[in-house]
Amino acid sequence: MDFEKGALFDPGFMQHIQVFSENVEYAYYTIDRYKNFNQKKNCYKMFFPKINALLKDTIGFYLGCLLWAIYIKNKGSMPLLNNFCYGGDYSHDITMEEIIYIENYFERVKKDSKYYTGKEESADETLYKILEQYKEFLAENEGFTKAQNTDDIKIPASLKTPSADELELILERIEEVVKTGKFSEFLPLYEKVL
Repeated sequence: MDFEKGALFDPGFMQHIQVFSENVEYAYYTIDRYKNFNQKKNCYKMFFPKINALLKDTIGFYLGCLLWAIYIKNKGSMPLLNNFCYGGDYSHDITMEEIIYIENYFERVKKDSKYYTGKEESADETLYKILEQYKEFLAENEGFTKAQNTDDIKIPASLKTPSADELELILERIEEVVKTGKFSEFLPLYEKVL
């Protein structure tokens, strides 16, 4: 990554983003089209692994944003380049809409998995913790509407600063994920900042 002119707001994540809520709504729309319960059950069993993988990728994206913010904050003061949020109007409700959807999904999956498969499934507790950290991060930074420089980025006090070696590992992983789009590969790095 080149930091000569400043730090990119997005290191290249946006090209790989999928909206979790839209995918989940499509899955449930498809399930609801069936009248027969066995067909609904089979459809749910077909979609659930895909939705679960997308959930891990979505939460991985959120963790990647946190890791990127921690990394560029530790590079020192520099301009934040291409921040498309800067200067916009901050709306807490709009900013948190997808986060709240995912929080509700954590509860929904417990109920629906029991209904469709007979056993209660739940998301990994770490995913919920990451989501809460990201929610705090977005709120503290007011959706990045005021972030013009790396100094303007606020890192939640509950997160620790990684060592220099860990920061380099974080940058390497960010560069890999920008190429592959596999945000779930960030999940093991959570231990570096918690």
